[in-house]
Amino acid sequence: MKPEVTINFCVRSNFHTKEKTHPVFISGRVQKTRGYIGSTDIQIPSDMKIVNNRCVGGSPTQRRRINVQIDEQLELLSECVDYLKGRNLLTLPHLKELYQKGGASRLTFTDLCDDFLRYEKSRVGGLITKQTYGVYANAGRNFRMFLESKDLMGLSLDEITNETIEQYITYLSVERGLKQQSINSLIGVLKSYFIYGVEKDLVRKSPMTHFAWKREPSQRVFLSRSEISMLSHCPLTDPKLICVRDSYLFACLTGLSFSDLRSLSLMELVTLSDKTWIYRSRKKTKRPFEVPLLPQAQVLIDKYADKDHPSRPIFSQLPDNYKSNQAIRMIAAKAGITKRLTFHTARHTFATLALSEGVSMESVSKMLGHASIRTTAIYARITNKKVAREMAEFEKKLAPQELWQL
Repeated sequence: MKPEVTINFCVRSNFHTKEKTHPVFISGRVQKTRGYIGSTDIQIPSDMKIVNNRCVGGSPTQRRRINVQIDEQLELLSECVDYLKGRNLLTLPHLKELYQKGGASRLTFTDLCDDFLRYEKSRVGGLITKQTYGVYANAGRNFRMFLESKDLMGLSLDEITNETIEQYITYLSVERGLKQQSINSLIGVLKSYFIYGVEKDLVRKSPMTHFAWKREPSQRVFLSRSEISMLSHCPLTDPKLICVRDSYLFACLTGLSFSDLRSLSLMELVTLSDKTWIYRSRKKTKRPFEVPLLPQAQVLIDKYADKDHPSRPIFSQLPDNYKSNQAIRMIAAKAGITKRLTFHTARHTFATLALSEGVSMESVSKMLGHASIRTTAIYARITNKKVAREMAEFEKKLAPQELWQL
């Protein structure tokens, strides 16, 4: 059986330098495809030749020197072949491209980005969603924009350092004017790129292994009860806008994410002890969650659900996330709400209102489908209303005590 890859060092005998030497190039075969792979820096005197990738003729010193050069290139080619085989990319064009770049050790962030996104794209529909893939792609695109703006596109992966990442954060903050929340998100995803690079032997060490950046807590936007009332009573005539508004209010009452809201069907509603519950798993994390429906949420279910087709999404008229966010911001402005709303702020609203009205952190965490209660604490902001109520109760308990009569 023929080997999968064959490499041949060839002398370009029709070209010579002033020193009467001839350049050496490499050709080869990958599977059934033959062709040119690349040129080398090896120069061979006219009285010598290469047979079976070994230099013959000339003096022993000359042969030894040229054979060492050939062996170095063979080792580099072997590394390229192993790299490509591990990614099911072993073709002659890919081998030629990788060799001419200088091997995997000279790969740039563009190569890492292409490799990482190719891997993540293969997981779409299974372990990750299309939206998550978009987040990964956006983070890679932003870092490449930075490298290009600073004329650093030629940096190898091992030349990207802690200082490079610090420059990137300054670029995002000062030159791009991004908010801390956006910077945190981009840096967090970029860290995943380099973790992948280390796992795949693309980079020896991640420049972000011991990297710490200022992670200021972002201000979570949520609606108060009065603002929810303003939104619900905002006069609308367009059925599409009414559907967006009602869907947003339903998310405020249940804590559903946009993807879970958009795919919710009657088949995921269960009645227990005369109470209807949502029983399903989060589309993003596959974690199960259960939410009892409030009466106002049940009204919206009755308004939009097609009882003859229980598997059909209840809010089937809801447009995609981008258009829905545009619509809810327009409705909010019309209602006199100045906060920048997205459908994710409805999730914050649910958590905040539930905690404010005395629902335990554990229960809210379970209804939101969080893996850790600490995540719930980040999502939810305890409002002044709850603090004031609890302090009032504290005051009552202290008042009868003579010790406090000052």
